[in-house]
Amino acid sequence: AMRSLLPTVLLAGLLFLAGCTALYAPASMGTPQNPPFPATPSILPLATGNSWTYSFTAYDSLGNTIVPSRVDLALALPGGYGLVGDTQLVTLTWQNYGDTFAAYVYKYEWDNRDSGALVVHRGAYSLDKRGLYVIGWYRDNEPHLFSSEKLWLAYPADSGKTWQFNPDSADDSASVVTMEILSTHAAFFAADPQTMTAGSFVECYLYKETGADYQSYYYYNHDIGCVGYLNYSGGKLRESYVLKQFKE
Repeated sequence: AMRSLLPTVLLAGLLFLAGCTALYAPASMGTPQNPPFPATPSILPLATGNSWTYSFTAYDSLGNTIVPSRVDLALALPGGYGLVGDTQLVTLTWQNYGDTFAAYVYKYEWDNRDSGALVVHRGAYSLDKRGLYVIGWYRDNEPHLFSSEKLWLAYPADSGKTWQFNPDSADDSASVVTMEILSTHAAFFAADPQTMTAGSFVECYLYKETGADYQSYYYYNHDIGCVGYLNYSGGKLRESYVLKQFKE
């Protein structure tokens, strides 16, 4: 079962290097095997082939960096499906890619291969329900849908909005966390992730995730997705990661 979309790590008010690119990734041109898969606007740029590399750091209870101090984490959107109605996922082919689907569902693969979450942006919902939803999980190209979809990242939304989210594929109520938007204009220092040249402060949505024994903070820029993460336990920073590279 997919325990979590992201590692259980904690977030503090640190400055991280990130990057800005085009507002939304262009749609794939397709290949003889794979037809074009449209991109979808979201707080996480949804386009097949998009990938992110993060530098991860862990800390002990005294705040010292744990050796090895840094490792790389990988996030990718390697493919997706067309959603027919609420329950049927269809693999896009050259025969059906031009059909009208209820939505496009993307594979969200976090530091893994051939397994992850199934995510979809619901932009046609009422304003108070719009955002990025998790609707299931997949393993070895076999998709599995939840009995009901889960709002993961509200967007667009106002600062102060709160909701409940369960990252566990088993729908175990014990794993439910509280999500909150602390700010829709949080300043985050960004540099070009391709060249790492000098950048500037960019506006981000700052999401807070509160679990039974931790608090995590995520900075999301609408151009490039998550640019930084901090995780606290017992009031102390235990893990963090920062965007190193974003590829479209």
